[in-house]
Amino acid sequence: KLLKYSVTDYGAVGDGVTDDTTAINNAITSAAGGIVFFPPGTYVVSVLTCGTSNLHMMGAGSGASIISGNSAGTRVINITDNTSNKWKKFEGLRITSSATYTKLVDIEETQNISFVDCDFDGTNCNGSLIQRPDVDGQSNIFFDRCKFTAGESTSRCIDNNSDDAESYFSVKNCYFTATTNYAGIVIDPFRKRTPLWV
Repeated sequence: KLLKYSVTDYGAVGDGVTDDTTAINNAITSAAGGIVFFPPGTYVVSVLTCGTSNLHMMGAGSGASIISGNSAGTRVINITDNTSNKWKKFEGLRITSSATYTKLVDIEETQNISFVDCDFDGTNCNGSLIQRPDVDGQSNIFFDRCKFTAGESTSRCIDNNSDDAESYFSVKNCYFTATTNYAGIVIDPFRKRTPLWV
């Protein structure tokens, strides 16, 4: 049984005002092999770094547990740790921002990532909601029962910007929506040459 680490035990407030970045990052660091749990609330952050192996980021549902970026930057969540036999799972969370970000989630040099029942709100995202950048080491990335909302300036919902043939994206049972003036790409699986399984 995985141990559960509630972000509120590390000082996160989830009131939509207080900056909970440090508290949540401390919970992530402590929770190797366990669950980082987000009780219902809106957790304001600048950027969260998920470099811990075997990590389960779990909310109380995408309508209840919200991670909101509040400081314009490159990404709200940065996922790292390139270890082939390790994993990370994100479940029951809404990821959004009140400030302008280039990406909501940056999947950088990591493997075996799954997103289940998550809501990615890119209303204020002017790049990709999810991006796998062109660096070595990412593979096996799965999306199931997720919702993607593209803002008017969003370039892509899911962006596989890689030239590594060993990387795989799987997208199933997902819902995509966009503003009336959206002119971007919903899924860009072959910006270089990597397969996407839908």
